Amino acid sequence: MCGFVFGSNQDVSEISKFVMSEFELLEHSPFRWIDMTGNGKMMMASGFNGFGIIATVGENSIGIVKKKNGRVRTVAIGTTEQAIAASDDFLREIESTNAANKTKRWLNEPLSEKQRNHLQSQGLRVSQFDFPFNRYKGACWLNYLWNKSVIDNVVTTNGYNYAA
Repeated sequence: MCGFVFGSNQDVSEISKFVMSEFELLEHSPFRWIDMTGNGKMMMASGFNGFGIIATVGENSIGIVKKKNGRVRTVAIGTTEQAIAASDDFLREIESTNAANKTKRWLNEPLSEKQRNHLQSQGLRVSQFDFPFNRYKGACWLNYLWNKSVIDNVVTTNGYNYAA
């Protein structure tokens, strides 16, 4: 090799504090995090091999994840940024970039009849004229509804026990 030491001719400064905002974390994620309830209290991302949910109670957010055929678990309790980062890291570990891009394409595809039927069997009726309810949002809602009792228990137990 040529022997050049990269960075040897530059003034090196150290970063003493680095903080990413919620917006930056969501913007840099290969997954689409959607607001499930319209009030920012429950954000969710889904892939083919699992999902992540950010539930906010009071000032605390809880990062909840589940791998396909795995169990629901908590990966973070703290700020929204901490919960997003931990849940997004989990998804990046279990999903490929191609899978993340394919699920993002579902944002432009309508809800399938199979999804509509599954949602209705879970008590969520979606009109065929509800165009914002796309295939990706349907997948997120189904993942939540199929795991609702466990997720709600995690939120109730952890959210209120650690609420500020």
